[in-house]
Amino acid sequence: MHFAFTEEQLSIAEAIDTVLSSECTPDVVRAAETERPTALWATLAEVGLFAVHIDEDDGGLGLGMTDLVLALERCGYHAVPLPVTDAIALGPELEQAASVAEGELRVSIAVGGISQDADLADILTAYTGTGITLGSGELVRQSSVDRARWAFSGLRPTDRLDIDADKVRQRATLATAAQLLGGARRMLDMATAYAKARRQFGKPIGAQQAVQHRLADALLALSFATPAVHRAALSLDATADTVDRDVSMAKVLASDAARVVRGAALQVHGAIGYTIECDLQLWLTRSIVLESLWGTAGSHRSRVADQLDL
Repeated sequence: MHFAFTEEQLSIAEAIDTVLSSECTPDVVRAAETERPTALWATLAEVGLFAVHIDEDDGGLGLGMTDLVLALERCGYHAVPLPVTDAIALGPELEQAASVAEGELRVSIAVGGISQDADLADILTAYTGTGITLGSGELVRQSSVDRARWAFSGLRPTDRLDIDADKVRQRATLATAAQLLGGARRMLDMATAYAKARRQFGKPIGAQQAVQHRLADALLALSFATPAVHRAALSLDATADTVDRDVSMAKVLASDAARVVRGAALQVHGAIGYTIECDLQLWLTRSIVLESLWGTAGSHRSRVADQLDL
């Protein structure tokens, strides 16, 4: 079967990319470390990001994750410092889905006792491993390697919600994998540009085979991960029997690709890549956090192994 995105799906991603290119610059991401970018949330809602996969009866577009996955990659590419994953994962399951689609209602899902950007949320929930519950308690901000995404502890699960927790987990895992993929592509683009511009001994460092090979390995890892993420989106929309396996495989390969690209990009930049002044660190720290959210590569490898018919 030949798989290719439709013009409509490409247009959705292009629209999101156009908005983020001007509204989510590295300066905006940096500013999110101290000031919450609520205006950006309203902008993303206005272009329809949160409505794509919500039923038409609930005010959405009635499309699916296949229509959304490229847009989520663009969110990762621009390091959107907002709880996009939570809205995508939980929105369609709520009675207030229309409000989520319009951007009027923000949600947060605590995973492993930690809530990302819970201070922005109108509804606090928690994923317990077997269900989704409402959450309550006094939020306490925790230090995080990704300073643009605020992490909170202190949320206690309360009443269990009557929604499909597996679908929430699958969408959240896929959305995280897609953003990992987009962020990795941004790091590779930055490393490639730096390798062309940085000169040593009278020539660009990209002329060195050692640098070329490292970047080629990073591109190869991305090339392996990309179709797995797209396949998982298709499986979700088709409610395939292999959906759990496909989503886990997407998270594994996206995490692996992000780790390879992160190492290559940092090596190309040298020590400057760690510094706050360098834009690269915004994506380095984001990818580290995304790797651990909604299951590490190791936990998803175990999930894939359990589902293989050996």
